[in-house]
Amino acid sequence: MAVASLVMLTGVLLTVPLIPAFKEVRRKTDAEPLNVIQRHAGDIRHFAHSFAEVIQELKPVLERCQRSGAGARGVLAGGSEYLVVGNSKNIPGLVKQGEAFMCSTVVAFVAEFVCPGSVIFGQEIYAHQRFTGGAHNQYRAILGENDVSLGPASTILRWAHSEKVLTAAARCHLYGRISAAQLIRVEQGCTFLRINAPRIELGTPLSAKESVGVSNNAVSGRHPGRLLYDGDFEIPAGEIIHNNIVTRGRLVIRAGARVEGSVKSNKDMLLEDRVTVEGSVISAERMLIGRNCVVHGPVIAERKMVIRTGTHCGDPQEPTTVSSPEIEVEEGVLIFGTLWARQSGTVVGRQ
Repeated sequence: MAVASLVMLTGVLLTVPLIPAFKEVRRKTDAEPLNVIQRHAGDIRHFAHSFAEVIQELKPVLERCQRSGAGARGVLAGGSEYLVVGNSKNIPGLVKQGEAFMCSTVVAFVAEFVCPGSVIFGQEIYAHQRFTGGAHNQYRAILGENDVSLGPASTILRWAHSEKVLTAAARCHLYGRISAAQLIRVEQGCTFLRINAPRIELGTPLSAKESVGVSNNAVSGRHPGRLLYDGDFEIPAGEIIHNNIVTRGRLVIRAGARVEGSVKSNKDMLLEDRVTVEGSVISAERMLIGRNCVVHGPVIAERKMVIRTGTHCGDPQEPTTVSSPEIEVEEGVLIFGTLWARQSGTVVGRQ
């Protein structure tokens, strides 16, 4: 009897861990997609909007400091300390840390502020008026109601957003999400990941005289057909193509050609100078876009992308996305919409 009881007990102990598996065999709940909430996963301004809600908590304090010109200190509902800088030209309470100065609180500037260099901001910054940063500064995040200017060799660790214009001087490192409501200008030597604005200028835009052959006007509203090629394909210089092009090999579009549809290659793609594509440009490997090209649709390369000076991607009425794991873009390129280097992006000088 004792042996039988022991066997039954052992069987029960061995069966209990398998009960969830038996239930899954009957109900198959894990066969359904996970219920992942993606409320703001694709919104580049999500963190800026969240911080703006935090700043609303400080609105009475900010208005009082704006009227008096005085500063204030306190603690936010979430437990973070904050510092409001009034009309002062300095940031009180900076702590020396090696060659730099450290500010460990959330900072709100109610007046226009020119920040000294070599300052590390460990928490978010809110700027009600224009904010001008010094050289070699490091920021966790910036929310600007007005223009935001980053000094040379500055770093953004998480995100930055301006409700007007955001400029990054030479050799800045822009990690995370960078956005602006009007314009972003990124100078030579800067690195970036994800940038979004109605207009993105890489370096100084080319003058009308330099932008030979660049036109942002679409040609027609027709619906192009599709041409499929098994191997490599080349579009001759100056040719006008009224179809979508899909090739399983390498695609080369010679200088001055125009495609009224989209192009896609399963290998490398080359657009020579002054090429126009009304639709999307997609390469499963590497892509080189020459000088003074115009692409109206999305520009995507699965390995690496190089964009030469004078090229325009998208237009003000129809912003687009330029995306690749690695992007090298020359000064003088103009993008309307999103520039997204999933691993690394660099602004280089004109070749």
